Amino acid sequence: MVKLTKKEIVEKFLLKEKLLTPEALEVLTNLDDITKILEKLSKKDRILLTKEDITLENMQNKVKIIMNITSKPTELTPEIFTKFYASKFEKMKNIIINKFQKDFVSIENIKHRKLAYIIGRVIDIESFDNKTKIALEDFSGSKEFVFDNEAIPKDIQIDDIVLACVTSNLYSENYFIGKEILYPDVPIREPSKGYGKIAIISDLHLDEAPLERLEKFIDFFEKSDIKFLIVIGDIGKKEKFIEMFRKIRDKVIFLIPGEVDDNTYPSLPLEINGNDIIISLSNPSMIEINNIKILLIHRFDISMLKKRYLGKSRIIFEEDYLTLNEVPDIVACGYTHEPEIINYKCITIVNAGSLLADFRPVIIDLDTREYKQLRFD
Repeated sequence: MVKLTKKEIVEKFLLKEKLLTPEALEVLTNLDDITKILEKLSKKDRILLTKEDITLENMQNKVKIIMNITSKPTELTPEIFTKFYASKFEKMKNIIINKFQKDFVSIENIKHRKLAYIIGRVIDIESFDNKTKIALEDFSGSKEFVFDNEAIPKDIQIDDIVLACVTSNLYSENYFIGKEILYPDVPIREPSKGYGKIAIISDLHLDEAPLERLEKFIDFFEKSDIKFLIVIGDIGKKEKFIEMFRKIRDKVIFLIPGEVDDNTYPSLPLEINGNDIIISLSNPSMIEINNIKILLIHRFDISMLKKRYLGKSRIIFEEDYLTLNEVPDIVACGYTHEPEIINYKCITIVNAGSLLADFRPVIIDLDTREYKQLRFD
């Protein structure tokens, strides 16, 4: 195919009522065929197109599903129960060891150390005066420790797996003295950068919510240059959702269930038929879009990042799936119906509200990590 001259390229874009910056024109002159990119760029709502517009449209979108739970055991056996808790402990242990770089010992071996670092699962909590007695266990056994209240996290719960600094000194005949308990937490780091844009909406409740604002959003999304849409839980009516998004083409929609759709947790992907652009995933799940890792979870709390664990499982699997091995760049969540965007250690946490209350779709530029909250009132 013969490459077009700069004049011919300019004329083709003028026919589409588009102007090019000199840098954008330079990029286009190096392409063998501009037919597809001309078609895409002609749909933009801006007249002047930049080098960045050309580069993004010419880039190959990269999508990877990092975590997606697709099946669950049909029955609970003692073997499955044991495998689940062993899997959780080993995964959390690896995270803690990599984070803290301490000389860890097993719980049974603390008597050989004046000061010891252990990794344990919380199996009991009891408060008295200004102190808290916490029982911890690992594969070697269990022991009870007494901590000052200010030395432990306020939101500590049974089944948390934590780092504990303890001593071999006895508080009383049966209890050892504990110094401190820490969560593994996510690391402090520079924000990751990708390319392209994503949109996030949540809590549609299509069985009871008015639909006008969603219809306006769908019209906006269809005409926009945004390639990916993330829908976070509580759909309400799957069939209505499929019908409303039926006219969307050349885009990708990721969808997870909420408690309205499936009251188990974790919950498996919804069965979606008749729309190839909708990718149904579990709650929770994790994807990577153009180098940015995104955690999709309907009900979320920042303690999940601190504990590196995504809440209590109501289902016992043969393997634990809720340990947060991969640190996300973005968390897309819902449930509260209250729009909110906050940052925690360079992780952008997004709640886009609900059609039942304040519906605020969020657009994130993966290159700059800047975001916009939209209104369709």
